[in-house]
Amino acid sequence: MLVVVLLHVTLGMLTDVPYLDGIRVDHIAVTEWIGFDLHNSYITAFTFLLPIAVMLSPATTITEDIRSGAWMYLAKPSRRQYLVHHLVVSFIGGFCIAAIPLAIDAAFAYLLFPNVTPNLITNYNEVVASTVTYWSQWYYTQPVRLIVTYIIFIGGFGGLFALLGSALGIATQRRVVALISPFVMVLALTIGTSIFPQFISSPVFVLSPLSPAYLPTLWSVFVTYGITLVCAIGGILFASKHQTEL
Repeated sequence: MLVVVLLHVTLGMLTDVPYLDGIRVDHIAVTEWIGFDLHNSYITAFTFLLPIAVMLSPATTITEDIRSGAWMYLAKPSRRQYLVHHLVVSFIGGFCIAAIPLAIDAAFAYLLFPNVTPNLITNYNEVVASTVTYWSQWYYTQPVRLIVTYIIFIGGFGGLFALLGSALGIATQRRVVALISPFVMVLALTIGTSIFPQFISSPVFVLSPLSPAYLPTLWSVFVTYGITLVCAIGGILFASKHQTEL
């Protein structure tokens, strides 16, 4: 994920620095951040690759422990403690893999460009509305708050992807399943969105601060997130218990 951010900083931000002539004010920190950069390909690549990247974290270790038989050498209290530790570490690992690169990109944006609040006149080429951006009211009043909120928002999905892949990996005892299953699911949802946009929403578009597609309501996103999170945690607990009883 850091590679995508470094490409954006190098090819996106640094090429805009010469426009800081004291006259033009359309190149400001918030519009240069990867999430609100009009070159949407960077954030699309980031959110599309996120499900694979988070599975390179410790999220797959429990799959290997169960498959190798090391899990069986733990006493029952130790297994429960291990599961809790795994859940916490996997979620935090996925969160950090998503959030830290975005925070680094934001730091470069605010170091290289003026911290000016955007408005509809000087930033006429980038109109932010509630149909394509959550918490859009902050864009023209508190852009830093909006960026921080989106970093946490995307980070939360990074943690969810890590737990989801871990659950499927434990159920199948296949590390490759743990690695690719979140990506395959996101890919399927992205294809489904292009076919049935009124019924399906891809995480690639939901996580884009300047989404190329109309967004579902925020409450429906949180409800879906909560259900998926419960299913992922429940799947890990159930599958690990089932593997113990075999």
